[in-house]
Parts: sequence; structure tokens; C-alpha cells
Amino acid sequence: MHSKSNNKNNKPSILTKKQNDNLKITSEHLDNRPVTITELDVIETYASDLIRGLVSDQLNSNQKE
Repeated sequence: MHSKSNNKNNKPSILTKKQNDNLKITSEHLDNRPVTITELDVIETYASDLIRGLVSDQLNSNQKE
């Protein structure tokens, strides 16, 4: 995930108290939200792809040593 910058120095933007409070509310709301089968499939696919990529990177780095 790319952080948004608020100036040319590419410093991450700092959340205001209101934005931070809104994130907490959203997070608490999502903790109790039912997840659909489709969403679970997407998460499973993403996790599998991520693990496959990490294993591949590790094998490639082991071969270079």
C-alpha cells in the first residue's frame, strides 16, 4: 500500500484526530461484519499468491548463494 504524501518530501500524511477516530469506528464495525464466500475466496487467492511468491523468492535467493 502506498502512503499519500502531503508535500514534496514524500513524508506520509499525519491523520487528524477526527480521521483517526473515524478509522477506529470503521475498524470496530468491520470486526463484526459477516464475510461472504466470495470475499473469502479473494482472500484465499491473495494469500496463496503471496505465499507462492515468497517461497519462490526464497528458493531463488538460496540458489544464488
